[in-house]
Amino acid sequence: INWNWKDVSEAKRKLMWEDTMNLFHIPDEKRYREKFLSSVAKRFRDFKAKLVSGWITKTRQRSKYEDGKEPPDIWKHIKVEDWRLFQKIKTMSPAKKRISHLHHLNH
Repeated sequence: INWNWKDVSEAKRKLMWEDTMNLFHIPDEKRYREKFLSSVAKRFRDFKAKLVSGWITKTRQRSKYEDGKEPPDIWKHIKVEDWRLFQKIKTMSPAKKRISHLHHLNH
């Protein structure tokens, strides 16, 4: 959850495409690959927006299943330490985000 889609390597994108293409017998055509990767990127952004609106800004009403739970309790692929970092990043001021991003780029 703490990645940006643009930071996902071409190798990982290729692997996702190849696995999906083989699983669903999709022709290996550029237009299908582009549509697939675009859809994955959108789902990635939408999921992170759901986390922000449901648990950080609390502008979205959570479902009965989600209520009273933290994201790591609901989605097992989210580690507690990743969730804490996500919360910290999403509640930082814009200036601190820029500094943090620059620091990350230098290491």
